[in-house]
Amino acid sequence: MEETKFCTNCGQKISTQVKFCPFCGAIQNTKENDFSNETAENSTLKNQSVSQGQANNGSSSSEKMISPNESHENDSASNTFASKSFAATKDALNKVFEFSGRTSQTDYWYAQVGLTVIAILGFIPIFIPIIGVILMTLIYVALAIVSIALSIRRFHDTNRSGGYYCLIFIPFIGGPVLQVFMAESGNEYSNQFGPEPVSLT
Repeated sequence: MEETKFCTNCGQKISTQVKFCPFCGAIQNTKENDFSNETAENSTLKNQSVSQGQANNGSSSSEKMISPNESHENDSASNTFASKSFAATKDALNKVFEFSGRTSQTDYWYAQVGLTVIAILGFIPIFIPIIGVILMTLIYVALAIVSIALSIRRFHDTNRSGGYYCLIFIPFIGGPVLQVFMAESGNEYSNQFGPEPVSLT
């Protein structure tokens, strides 16, 4: 038996399969049309969902791109000149009586900055009678030993003997020549004084 329905325009009884009313000619909604409409609506909703998902992924990916930069800025903030100088100075003080091995170019200069600060602070005990003078003398003797050991290791890094430190006793010339030697880059790989040092800075 053929299924029937009523025309949405004139109200006449017509077949459910017709697209146009045979009485008034009005367009009718068939099951196929309803299905295609539902399919179109579903595809539209899916497209909207995908677009929203891509937008959300874009925002989250941009946040992920920012996070490494922020961590990099934090790392660079903690890796300051003061921290490098502190690390190099601490290493030089720990090797106060170590005259062998090598010290890298950057570690040498950062350590010299730290030792200079200690030398300036070493004047403070001078205001204490007797004991202050003794304490200040001990500080400067210790700093001298640390500086000599550090310089000798720096000479070794440029493949020179520690005996070059004796140039410091030549007036006017020795000091500048030593500074030139200290400013030279160290030898790559091993030399006669040991392997290439691992820089702390």
